[in-house]
Amino acid sequence: MTLSADRPLQLDVRQDERGAVVSAHGNVDMLDAPALQDQLQKLLPLSAPLVVLDLSDLDFIGPAGIDALLTARQALQARHGQIRLVHPNPEIRRMLQLTRLTEILPIFDTVEQAME
Repeated sequence: MTLSADRPLQLDVRQDERGAVVSAHGNVDMLDAPALQDQLQKLLPLSAPLVVLDLSDLDFIGPAGIDALLTARQALQARHGQIRLVHPNPEIRRMLQLTRLTEILPIFDTVEQAME
């Protein structure tokens, strides 16, 4: 695991008629979590409320980052939307499984699968 100073969070967003894909790079610690939450909140007014969060280049996500995901999930659910996760690394996947978040945050192998 790298320190957040080595790879601060970077978010790339693309949208189409199906929804939005947010590609996260680096780390989501308590300093970076507000940026993730802000970006996810900006996507809420979408007409197609599907947000796919590509975690394939994310090194670490801490409790504040998980809170940002859960807040986005609740807001999207209120609009009959959903958030889907893509390809978290083994450490992040294990943490999501241990906290049982995989039961409410579906995980897909590819962005294409998550967008279907």
